[in-house]
Amino acid sequence: MPCTETCFSTRSSTRWSRPLWSTATTGRPRVGFEWFTHTYFHRPEESVQEAAEAGFLAPQVFAIEGSARALPDSEIEARLADPVQREHLMWALRLMETEPSVLGVSSHLLTLGRKG
Repeated sequence: MPCTETCFSTRSSTRWSRPLWSTATTGRPRVGFEWFTHTYFHRPEESVQEAAEAGFLAPQVFAIEGSARALPDSEIEARLADPVQREHLMWALRLMETEPSVLGVSSHLLTLGRKG
C-alpha cells in the first residue's frame, strides 16, 4: 500500500515530514522552509518528456553515479585499482545506467537527446 501524507507524517519528525512529502510529491521544496536548494526535482521520465517537447530526438536518461554510490569509497577504489574488477564494475554500471527501474538510485541524472 502506498504511503499517504498522513502515513508519512507519522514516520518522521514534524519538522521534516511535510517538507519531504511536498518535495517527493510535487518536485518542489516546500515554500517557506529553509532547504538546501530552490529548484525543481525531476522524476526521470519528466526530463525525457521535457526534452522531447523542446524538440530533442530520442532523449534518454543516464544515471551519473548509479548504484555504485551504495558502495563505500574504499570498495570503489579497490575495484578501480584492479583492471579485472574495474571492468566488471564498469560493465555493471553501463548495464544499469539507463534502466528505468533503478534510475532513482543515482543522485544525479543526465538527459541526452539530439536536436531535431
